[in-house]
Amino acid sequence: MTAMTVEQLAWLAGFIDGEGSIGFHEHKMSPFRPNQRTPVFVPFLQISNTHLGVLRHIAQWFPKSRIHIDARRARQGHLPCGLFVIAGLAVYPVLEMLLPFLVIKKPQAEAVLEFRALPKFKRWRTGINGPQIAREKSRIPPDELEKRLRIVTHIRALNHRGLASQRARLP
Repeated sequence: MTAMTVEQLAWLAGFIDGEGSIGFHEHKMSPFRPNQRTPVFVPFLQISNTHLGVLRHIAQWFPKSRIHIDARRARQGHLPCGLFVIAGLAVYPVLEMLLPFLVIKKPQAEAVLEFRALPKFKRWRTGINGPQIAREKSRIPPDELEKRLRIVTHIRALNHRGLASQRARLP
């Protein structure tokens, strides 16, 4: 990650507040991974915009980012929309840097950082001899899974479009 000035951080936070999204991608249990007992939540920060130059400008600060361009979804007479994405562990230091400058997306960023602070649990690993437990605590206990689901549900409610009165509140 490239060092950024205070002005650049403030500008980027404003851009994320207006055009960005912060949340989790959920990878549910798969028939192809029978040993996966609990969902895996991957944090993301994304910005969508039709001005690809500004997305490339933002991407130069973050080497672990990607830009997706889907011209097939563009309607006739409209520019294709680009999507700047940072996902996984690379999200956490970015959100820490931006947190003082975020306004609208600050609750989402705080919730993602709260998620990171939860205890870590190893998942099953599949080796050449079949599935093996990586550690004794390979499964997330139900109470810890509930904490994770509560944070993810809270972020989804914050990201929901509509009237604030219709959004779910964090219990």
